[in-house]
Amino acid sequence: MKEEAIRTVAELKKGHLPNFPELWTTQYEHIREKEMPRMSAEVLLYLQYIRTVIGVPMMITSDPGGWVRFDSSSHSQHAVDPENPEKLSLAIDIFPKAGECCRAFDYLRASKRVGAVGIYIGVKPRPMIHMDLRKRDDTQIVWACRQSETTDGEKFKVYNYMTHPEQYHRFMGIYNEVLTFDVETLRKARA
Repeated sequence: MKEEAIRTVAELKKGHLPNFPELWTTQYEHIREKEMPRMSAEVLLYLQYIRTVIGVPMMITSDPGGWVRFDSSSHSQHAVDPENPEKLSLAIDIFPKAGECCRAFDYLRASKRVGAVGIYIGVKPRPMIHMDLRKRDDTQIVWACRQSETTDGEKFKVYNYMTHPEQYHRFMGIYNEVLTFDVETLRKARA
């Protein structure tokens, strides 16, 4: 008898994701019922692969919107159509270990499998990375965001690598030093 392919995160077992045992704890209980059945297993299996290859500890967001958004009109890779169970989320938001965010971001930027990657500065508990596995040609979508109130009322100021390369590189240059500090170095610097 042929084993059926695993399609959704809800079908995964602890053994599939040895670096993310917290997904089976009460911290993620609210996500297991609604969001996990609507996310492609490929997303977390690839994240497990990345975690193993680069050795950077990371925490997957416990915010349901960082997994799946039930909004068929959105162009987000998190978005699914509530009426179409075949459409799965292809995106996840992660928090790499403090001091390792740039290394994780650089690896994801170099990946041929990752369709888009964005880094968010100023979010809690530490910088966050959006990763998705959208279909892509030779171009990967890359952006950096700073959380703050802008003049037009937006929550994030976005610097897209393709459309605003100068601002993107300036922003990343400023924050690269901040992102590579580990917590202990930061404590010593503030003392």
